[in-house]
Formats: sequence, structure tokens, C-alpha cells
Amino acid sequence: MPDNALHIQQVEHEGEPRLALRFPYDEAIIVRVKQLPDSRWSRSMRYWHIPSDAKARSALKATFPHITLPNIAVTPAELCTRTGLSSESSDKAGIHTQPSTAAEGRPVHKVDISPADKGAEIALRGGKLVVTLPYEAEEVAFLKKLRQSFWHKTERCWVMSACEENLHALQARYGEASMRRLGSVVKQAKTVFPGATATVRPHVADPTFLEVRFPQRQDAIAALKCISRRRFSRAAGCWLIPDEQERVKELAERFAALDIYLEQDGKRVFQPLERQDWNSRQKHLLKGSNGALGETMRAYTDLLIGMRYSWQTVKGYAACFRRFAEKSGVERIHTFERRDIQDYCNALAKQDIAFTTLNQHINAIKFYYEKVLARPRAVYDVLRPRKNAKLPSVLSAGELRLLFAAIDNKKHQAMVYLAYSAGLRVSEVCHLKIQDIDTRRMMIHVVSSKGNKDRMLPLSETMAGLLRAYYLEYRPKDWLFEGQFAGEPYSTRSLQTIFKRAKEKAGIRKAVSFHSLRHSYATHLLESGTDVRLIQELLGHSDIKTTLRYTHVSTQILQKVRSPLDALFDEKYDKKG
Repeated sequence: MPDNALHIQQVEHEGEPRLALRFPYDEAIIVRVKQLPDSRWSRSMRYWHIPSDAKARSALKATFPHITLPNIAVTPAELCTRTGLSSESSDKAGIHTQPSTAAEGRPVHKVDISPADKGAEIALRGGKLVVTLPYEAEEVAFLKKLRQSFWHKTERCWVMSACEENLHALQARYGEASMRRLGSVVKQAKTVFPGATATVRPHVADPTFLEVRFPQRQDAIAALKCISRRRFSRAAGCWLIPDEQERVKELAERFAALDIYLEQDGKRVFQPLERQDWNSRQKHLLKGSNGALGETMRAYTDLLIGMRYSWQTVKGYAACFRRFAEKSGVERIHTFERRDIQDYCNALAKQDIAFTTLNQHINAIKFYYEKVLARPRAVYDVLRPRKNAKLPSVLSAGELRLLFAAIDNKKHQAMVYLAYSAGLRVSEVCHLKIQDIDTRRMMIHVVSSKGNKDRMLPLSETMAGLLRAYYLEYRPKDWLFEGQFAGEPYSTRSLQTIFKRAKEKAGIRKAVSFHSLRHSYATHLLESGTDVRLIQELLGHSDIKTTLRYTHVSTQILQKVRSPLDALFDEKYDKKG
């Protein structure tokens, strides 16, 4: 890369006059810059900089003989500290003035709008065009007009769609010298983000609304018109929607059905599938299913949804059945007999998959023949694998104290404490609403839990106090524990991660998970003398056999059993012998 690609500006960095070195990424230049006296890289301003004294300037000139050093004609106090540019780089940067005299003797200026060297850096990151350049009002106005462009506050750069229109506009304005790795930029961008992209950003004239920029298609316009209180702004030349997270998510969901992805602040707006409508969820399940496979999968998922199976069951059954249909041939499976299905399940078992996974495959296949095709159950009664008799992992009282002490955040404390105090599953904790906590009756109402069952649980007095303190600090609106975005429940995966980190911090080496809090709750209730039938109701178990597992891990019950080895050396036993 030639030396004239290096642009040098005088700046004030952390109160010290420095020379900023801006250049397109080049390892050879970076190696030479690192050899300059006191050279540093600024993460916030994204440039290399060196002292502006005579020694550093001489070293810079010796390393890059063909560069032109700026003339230091201003004091550091006159430098713009916010942008890191000299005082000449203001809103009128690149505009050269010539003094003249007006009739009244007051100096006026004639404006010379000759083009200046912009020094822009353009790159492709994550399928988007990223432009970094010194602040100039002209450049900002130009960049704002580009397709789907916005200012990224964190990275301090302009981000825009990597389309041919933007690429040609940038090439025409800044030239090829400012481009980096952009030989096949549009091709790369389409590979990273297949499908169209829409963006929302704050409306300048009215901050209570968001501007929506999207491909001008009739189906997209029709989808946007379904958003309440939307309107078209002639001044901005785009559609506006209320600045409400619910409206943004609704628009993202409607656009996703048209293969248009909505982005906000450089991030794709994502609505978890379990909280979307069933049409969107089913479309997600049927992706890649064409012809006979698509028709069979649609009939299969239609019946699952019609019978009101939970989303987790629908998703799991559909994945297992799709695999069965693809491996066996969708045209042949309706003719299968019991022996054919059993052979397929035996082949699955040879792959050493988990017992629960194999059992789910069998359930998914049986659902197709017994429910979708309405075949007799006896014919397709597939033999199931032998079940592993695993015991639940339980934490002792001391380990629980260590675990709770390792959590500092009040919100995280409330979630983990609540799981143990009432024996809740991780999904039950995350999907509690404020009205589910009845502090007058001291009860917790668990709604539509596993198997679509509701149950009432006693609320601990200690837990009630912690929840009051949590509520006063966080002020949740709908969900008791809100997630990253307002109106969303807390992520189950995030809560499991919190538990894992707390366990590691507490030094607990047992193979326990968040669900072990529920096991510990049941075991400790059993040890305190609570009737096993009551524990069954509290946990929501349909079968008493499931609850009786905890009798095998209760220390108080097991400690009552005396080993014959101890009795062997007992004096009384010795006399009898």
C-alpha cells in the first residue's frame, strides 16, 4: 500500500496533543507504525496515534517519506475533544474560506466547495457495509440518504445494507482507495443474510415513533398496515410505527412470514417461537418440506396442534417424524407394518442415543399411525427399550447455603430461591406473572405447567419478603421476572446459566442442574415428615411412583438402615453368636 494512503491529523487524545494516523487495514503499515515512538491504538476512535512533538514527527517522516505532515497552527484547547479531530474538522470541514470586505467593512467569506480527501474506511462486517470516517456534516447528510443506514453508537460507525446501490454510491464518493476486501461484497452479504432486510430507527421529528425502511413490496406494505397506529410520513418518505417493543415484535413476526428480517440498532429482532402464533410456528416446522413430505408433515403437525399438545412436544415429535419419513421414504411409510417400524427403532438404538430420545422417536412414529392414519394400536405396539433407573441428584442444606451465598444479584436470588422454596421447574419460574403471587393468601398459582396442568403452592414467608424487595427495586409490569426486553419473560437458558455459575463459584462438584433444586425440595420435605401423597400434589406428579423415587435418596430414611458390618462387631451380636 502506498504511503499516500496514510492520512495524518492533529488531535487531542486524553488531554494530550497527538497525531492520528488513519489508513485502510494493512499489516505492513501496522508493523511500521508500531515501531514509531510511543505509538498507540485507540479503540474508541479506531486510529493509531503518536506524539506531535518534533522527535515523533521526524521519526514518522523517516518511516513514511512520501507523506505530508499537517501544519500545527492551533492550540490544544482549540481542538475538538469529542470527535478527536482538529478544529478545522467541524461541520464545515472541507470548505475553504477566502476573506473579503463587505460594504460596511465587516469581513464576509466566499465558500469554496472543492472536494477534499475524505479518509473514509469501508468494510464488510456480518453482511453489512460499515463506514468509519471523521465527522463532517456533508458526509453525515450523504450517509443518511443511503439505503437502511444508521449510526452505531457503540462501534461509532455508520452501518448500512450491503446492496449494489449503496456500494456504487460509496465507490463514486470515496473511490476504490478507501475500500477493504470489497471485491465481491454483495455476493458475500447475500450469503450471510439470505432474504430481504428491514430496519427500524427513531424518527427525528417525533421520538415516540420509529421509521421503518423495508423493500417496497405489496405484501410487505400490507403486513405493515396491520400494525395499529401506523402512518406514512411524506416528509421522511417512509412508514412510521409507535416506538413500542410490542409493535416492533409484531412487525418482525409479520415480516418474518414474508422472509423479511427486521433489524433494530444493528441487531435482528427475534421473537421466540414458543411465543409466536401457531401459524408462524408451523411454518417454521415445515421449512424444507416440499411435495409429498410437505403434505404429510402438514397433516401431522395440524393434528398435533389441533389436539393442543404443548409447543415442546409438537417441535420434538415433528423433528423425530421428519427423520423417520426422510430415512424410510415418505411414499412408503403408510404401507409399513410393525416389523418395519421395529427395525427402524432398532437401528436408532444402535446409534447409542439416550433412552428418552429413543422413546420420543417411538412416540412420534406411533402418533402418526395411531392418530393421523387411525390404525389399530395393537398392530403398531412397538417394543420399548428398558428404562434406566436413575436417581435424582440432591443438594444438601449446607450446599444450598453455599449456592445461595454465591449469588449477589437480587433478581437472580429471587428466581433461584423461589425454585427451591416451591419446587418449581425452570420454565415455571420464568413464566410466572405478577398476579400469580397471592401475598394475602400466601399462595403461588402455577398456570399451564407440564401437561397443561395448574396447581397451587404455599408461598414461604421468607420468600414473600424477598419478592417484595425485588419488586420495589425492579418494578416488573407483566411477567414477574422480565427478560432483556420489556414484555418478555426471562430466558430459561439464562437462568440455567446463572445456576451453573453460582454452583462453580460455590465449589460444588456434584453433577447437579437447576432441576436439582426441585429434587432437593421434594427430598427435604420427605425428610421433614411430609406425607408422600402431599408431596405428589405439590410437585404435580400424575403417578405416585414418580414421587417415590425420593425415598431412595432421603438420607434420614437411609440412615435408619444399619449395616450388618456394624452389627458384626457389636458386643450383643457377639454374645448371641
